Amino acid sequence: MQKNGIFCRGQAIACLINRVNWLLIMRTSAVLFMMVCCAAHLLIAAPGRGQDRTKRNITLEYHNAPFTTVVKAIEQRTGLIIMYELTPDLEKDRVSISVSGRPASEALDLLVHGRLLKWSLKESENIVRLERSDAAATISANAAPLPPDPPRLTGIVKDDKGRPLAGATIAIRNSRTFATTNAEGVFSIQAKEGDIIICTFVSCEPRTIRVSADMLHLGSLGQIMLIQSVSGLDET
Repeated sequence: MQKNGIFCRGQAIACLINRVNWLLIMRTSAVLFMMVCCAAHLLIAAPGRGQDRTKRNITLEYHNAPFTTVVKAIEQRTGLIIMYELTPDLEKDRVSISVSGRPASEALDLLVHGRLLKWSLKESENIVRLERSDAAATISANAAPLPPDPPRLTGIVKDDKGRPLAGATIAIRNSRTFATTNAEGVFSIQAKEGDIIICTFVSCEPRTIRVSADMLHLGSLGQIMLIQSVSGLDET
């Protein structure tokens, strides 16, 4: 009888051990299944997130601001991470940019324009990389440096009652460079000292402005007021 008792107790212990082993196996399997599901969800959700952020509409208004300041503003408004090498030239560079309700990709285009840079997006990590463009890479050390692009100037066009004029044309005389104002009457154009800027709008008298050194220093042409023409008054 004693042997039977020992046998029964041993059988009970073996059953308990088997039950514990099964519980461990089931728990481990459940954890592994959850990890696989999470990994699959991340793989499915990751592509395209960065691309969606570059399509996000943002507003920027900076005049002669440090390059790093504008980069941080784009990061804050989009959630993107912008990676670049802060060279001495970029550290001293000043940026004038005006974007109102436009995709972040357009702001990035304006940021790299004229700086021999290009931007690329790593969608899965929401990372934008600013790198030297192919044009910059082909410039040899002995080649004469290219003349810098004219700085970009911003401004706003209004009528004589202080209302912004959307669709006004701002052009540089004897040049193919021109720009148009957005819904808020704001524009941005590249110009150099001495350029003559002609601002026109339907039913308004055209106005000419000579770009001065002070305007270049401020990065702005300020407010341009257009007066309604006599013919426009007659039509109304």
